[in-house]
This record gives sequence, C-alpha cells and structure tokens, in this order.
Amino acid sequence: ISVIPNFVDVEEMRPLPRDPAMAARFGWTGKFGIMHGGNIGFAYDFDSMLAAAARLQSHPRILFVIMGAGVRKTELEQRAQQAGLTNVQFLPYQPAADLPQVRGCSDVQLSLYRRGSSASSLPSKLYEIMACGCAVLASSEPESEVTRLIDTANAGIVIEPENVDALVDAIVRLEGDAEARARLGRSGRAYVLAHHSDASAIEAYEECLLRVTHRH
Repeated sequence: ISVIPNFVDVEEMRPLPRDPAMAARFGWTGKFGIMHGGNIGFAYDFDSMLAAAARLQSHPRILFVIMGAGVRKTELEQRAQQAGLTNVQFLPYQPAADLPQVRGCSDVQLSLYRRGSSASSLPSKLYEIMACGCAVLASSEPESEVTRLIDTANAGIVIEPENVDALVDAIVRLEGDAEARARLGRSGRAYVLAHHSDASAIEAYEECLLRVTHRH
C-alpha cells in the first residue's frame, strides 16, 4: 500500500505582504486579524470563538473575522449582534484568486474544532494556510491528524477543544509576539514545500506507478 498525502499548489498559495487597499476595504487597517475562513458548520467551535471575542473586547486592535458560509452563519451573526460583539466581522466567501492576499492581511488563521470533531478530519485549507506562511491557531485532540500536522510542521499552536481560557491566552500571546507568528508561518511554509507541494505529489505518484509497472 502506498499513501500519497494531500497537496497544494505552492505557487498559487504563497506568502504575500499585507495589501493596504484590501485591508482598508474590509476595515482591517491597524487591526490584529484572527480569521476563520471556510465552512461555517457544526464541526467548528464558533462558540468558544465568540466567548473569546467577548472577553477580548477591551483589546481594540483584535478583530475576529468569520469568512465563508454555512448552516450556522445566521445564528452566529445574530448572537454576535445581540451580545454587542463589535470585534467580530462576518464576510462572504472571497474569490479563490484573492485567498493568498486575504490570508496575507490576517495575522492568525483559525482551525478550531469542537470536541471529537477533529478525529476524522484534516481540512485541505490547513495546507493552503501553511503554504501562505500564516501562523495557525487550532483546537483538536492530541491524537488527531490536525494536531500531528501542526506540531510536526511547527506551524502554530494547538489547544484543547472548547477551552476558552486557553484560546484567549493563545490569542494574547500571538498578538504580542510578531516574531513568533513569522517563525511559525515560515516553518509551516517550509514543511508544505517539502512534503505537500504539488511537485512532491507528482513525484510520489510517478514513483508509485514505476514500482507497479516494474512488478509486471
């Protein structure tokens, strides 16, 4: 049995500097952006995210961005509005071609799983986030593939699922340490280049096919 891992186009998904025009368009100028991008569904722990936002309202630079669509979006928008969470912003999906720029305008990318949800999941967006050189803040079980990938790549911080105290602490630490964020981003990008690039996948497929044909 040969296992070929997921891969990402590392030329398309690449680190880009913050785009001042895009940051201004979305109201991100001068903000420390913490972003969830993608499906707004039941697997992800938006409850802890909103709870963390409530605790961090005294930090005016911190902005939580939920970008995408899904079954929980309307409910979460209503909850954020009712709680007066002006530090939470909801945006629709952005064009795929803009994703590297969007991620370049954020400071931390979130992948927060609810308890038990990460056991059978490894979203392809994690590879894209790492390829873009973004630091990752995730919540997942220690034995999950999400934790294994982030820890092996040294690409971010992994906390216990549904632990609001740990989430707030990690956000505050990352906000105050730009060098750590840059270091995690560089490490994630290097790991994807070495193990999950489209070129490495093509090479792995080629080696696999050659082994099979040489057996006959």
